[in-house]
This record gives sequence, structure tokens and C-alpha cells, in this order.
Amino acid sequence: AREYTARTNLQDFTGTKVTVVPAEFAAVPADRTREQEDHVIHVAIQERVGGAEDATAKLAMDALMTLAEEIRDYLRRLVLPDAPAARRIATECRPIYDPTHLETMGVFTCLIQLTYRTVR
Repeated sequence: AREYTARTNLQDFTGTKVTVVPAEFAAVPADRTREQEDHVIHVAIQERVGGAEDATAKLAMDALMTLAEEIRDYLRRLVLPDAPAARRIATECRPIYDPTHLETMGVFTCLIQLTYRTVR
């Protein structure tokens, strides 16, 4: 789903949710006539898995970590259709998973942060 705000009630949801939101924008002069623009996008992967020590939860988290890796690999090769000149300059996972969400609500949350750069 493409959202402008990630509004998910973590207490109630079921299934796997992948949310994409624009997060940051910065522009600096590239030269006298052009600007370098960095666009940061967040991709959140969430699923209720239960307790962190549960064997079934560990298997679910392994599968979700694999999904996060597959999403990172896909986005690494993706040419953005609406901005073909944009180049991905960074990919970070912050956090790889959120221990607070896991411990307090039994929800696995991984946040992938992508930075794309354009010069125009």
C-alpha cells in the first residue's frame, strides 16, 4: 500500500502489511543552474508473530527477514517509472527489526530506508 502516513493499529491487525511512505526530502545546489535532490522513502514490513521466544514466531520472523531481503534486492534494481533519472544511493534497515514492537505487541516490524538522488 502507498500511504502518506503509516497509521496501523498494531494491536489489531492480522496478516503481513507492507507500507511505503515518503519520509524526507533535501535539496542542495549541484552547480550554478541545477539542484541535487535526495528523496528518502520508508518501506515498513509488519506482521503479528507472537512472542519472540516462540518457535513458530522465530520461523515467521525468518520468513519476514527473507521478505525484507527480497524487497531490498528488488528495489536495488528498480528504475523508478515516474523518475527514471533517479539513482538509489543508499539502502538502510533501521531497525532490522523493532524489539519494542516485538516484545510489547508481538509484532515484527522492519523498516527499509531508501534514498534516491536526482539532479535537475
